[in-house]
Amino acid sequence: MAQSKAAPPTPGAHTPPMRLMAPAPPTFKRSWQAYRSRFLDPLRIREGLRFWRFDAVDALIGKRLASLDQVEAIVREAQKQNDEGKAGADRHIRELAIQGPELLRRVEAARRIYADLKDIAAKERPLRAKGRR
Repeated sequence: MAQSKAAPPTPGAHTPPMRLMAPAPPTFKRSWQAYRSRFLDPLRIREGLRFWRFDAVDALIGKRLASLDQVEAIVREAQKQNDEGKAGADRHIRELAIQGPELLRRVEAARRIYADLKDIAAKERPLRAKGRR
């Protein structure tokens, strides 16, 4: 009978399980940028796209782009009211106007992501058509 080799130890195998399950220390700061750089890359986005109802991709992206249009219009209106002095005591409009430039940058970033998704879908469309034959 052949001798089976033991599997090599996995990293962190010496760490007690309770320590691995414990919450992070209070000084630990979570970073969206760090998470995004590790987990949101073109490959993961493309693989996620495959789980969509592919035939509905254009409609789904269209709805999201319409939502971004609405956000953009709301921010621009708040900025306009604030610039014209019509915001008055409405703290929400003033804050929206102040935070508007950053919100608009995020809207633009989201538009780029949706454009990338549309490009990926367009490239996959012929491949999916071949698979249906």
